[in-house]
Amino acid sequence: MNQRTRQIIGGISVILFMILLWYVRSLVVYFICSAVLALVGRPLMNLFHKIQIKGKHIPSWLRALMVLATFIVFLVGLFSLLTPLIAQGVEIISNIEVKKVWEGLEPLRADAVAFLERYNLEAEALNNRAALEAPLSELLQVTDISSFMGGILGTFSGIVVAIFSISFITFFLLKDDYILTQMVYSLTPEKHMESMKRVLSNSQRLLSRYFIGLLIQISVVTLLLTIGLSIFGVKYALTIGFFAGIFNLIPYIGPIIGGTFALLISLLLNVELGFADNTGILAAQVLGTFIAVQLFDNIVSQPVIFSNSVLAHPLEIFLVISVAGTIGGVVGMIIAIPLYTLIRIVAKEFLTGFKVVRSLTTKL
Repeated sequence: MNQRTRQIIGGISVILFMILLWYVRSLVVYFICSAVLALVGRPLMNLFHKIQIKGKHIPSWLRALMVLATFIVFLVGLFSLLTPLIAQGVEIISNIEVKKVWEGLEPLRADAVAFLERYNLEAEALNNRAALEAPLSELLQVTDISSFMGGILGTFSGIVVAIFSISFITFFLLKDDYILTQMVYSLTPEKHMESMKRVLSNSQRLLSRYFIGLLIQISVVTLLLTIGLSIFGVKYALTIGFFAGIFNLIPYIGPIIGGTFALLISLLLNVELGFADNTGILAAQVLGTFIAVQLFDNIVSQPVIFSNSVLAHPLEIFLVISVAGTIGGVVGMIIAIPLYTLIRIVAKEFLTGFKVVRSLTTKL
């Protein structure tokens, strides 16, 4: 078989393999999620390994179950935070009267009209009450909310399947940590085996630190927002703070989404208290709290966590996330840092002949 034939066969094999991955993409996603959980859970596995009962270490299968139990407790706690907020929101929205909301917004509308007229700007749209009420009425339709809740319930079975599949795969990745390495080694030429061992070792070390750093960041943002919102008497401050912390994982636009979420939920819960009375004050308090937390997160926690976890300069991280966002949107921004870390690790082992590679991987 000549070189040309081997190249054609290799190309066809790659295409067929990619097509196969597309058809089993759900399983691929489950495996990736499991690999991430296994990386995050590895420090717990090591911690549980230090525990001895009657002079014997805890077996690996039991340690894996203990780590999975920790993850499940976390998910149950998350669900317990989410359920009352959804129930409260649905109940409030179903009882909202458009007229009441409009009366609450009337002072703001009047101020906006006065501002526009002062500078001879068009204000006719703000004077058309029917046109303003129509989208608000549509937004607050209970039927739409019911459909939304029905959609959530409709995906419940898929969520159960995903949780079971990810838990099953994660268990074996935790219990038998050699599975991934053996898969990679089986595809690695013998002459590159030592380099590949270093790649896997460094990848596990840095990615574990990165994902643990993300958990620390979520905890910091959640704690600060919870304290700040609680000071101003906002209901469900812990839940709002937690989900704002989750959204914060999306670089740049995540904080905007989280801030909008926090503001809308806070104002929605405030409807019960009298929308017209303290809406502006509450909005200022929520936004002020969120801006203060974001400043602390961006100036202090993020540079420390990301720079130390993946050993990259903050400017380097900023450029990587920006490029990834341009290419892959939100998903690209989320996976940018771990993917870039993997690329740097591989490049350090196999592309050291290039000066730019040596400069980018000096700290690794």
